[in-house]
Amino acid sequence: MDLFDSLMAEHRLYEQLLEALDQCVGMAEQGPEVPAADLSRFADAIEGFDRLCHQVKEERILLPMLVEIGMSADSGMIAAVRVEHEEERELVQALRKASTAGDVERIASVGFTLTDHARCHIYTEDTLLFPFARSRLSVPSMDKMTAAAAAFDHKMLEAGEYAAVAAIRDDLVARYAARPDCIQSRVSWAGTDD
Repeated sequence: MDLFDSLMAEHRLYEQLLEALDQCVGMAEQGPEVPAADLSRFADAIEGFDRLCHQVKEERILLPMLVEIGMSADSGMIAAVRVEHEEERELVQALRKASTAGDVERIASVGFTLTDHARCHIYTEDTLLFPFARSRLSVPSMDKMTAAAAAFDHKMLEAGEYAAVAAIRDDLVARYAARPDCIQSRVSWAGTDD
């Protein structure tokens, strides 16, 4: 499995967390049964996923390698990825703040914006950035990135960081994913009737 396969597998795990967050936010919008602590745990899981796993590998391994082969660090896809990562971090903080304040309307707005933003970002990486990078990088560059990512993963596994984030994620996904009572709320928020 190369770096891109690994990053895309992480995207699939992240999408499960995003689905669970949609459901949790929908429940918060429908009534007070969702504790603010769970919304804070979603923020923790997303931050952990990004800081300890996914985004850090993109920002410290993939993007520098793309700069090495001649892509601009300050414009184009690399700049767009960095901006989108920062926007996601800001949305996570806004979700945490809204959940602490108990502002249900803001929780819904920020929560659904965050999941939509993250899904669009994942789609862009999966369909544009990763195929483009794969087509431009040499085999030795790909091997170098894959080895660096494996070393990083090993370090995080040894430190127990991945297990901690996975435990939060798995609990939230088990409790909130695919709840039919929240799907109508999500569809209504998106402004469509079907």
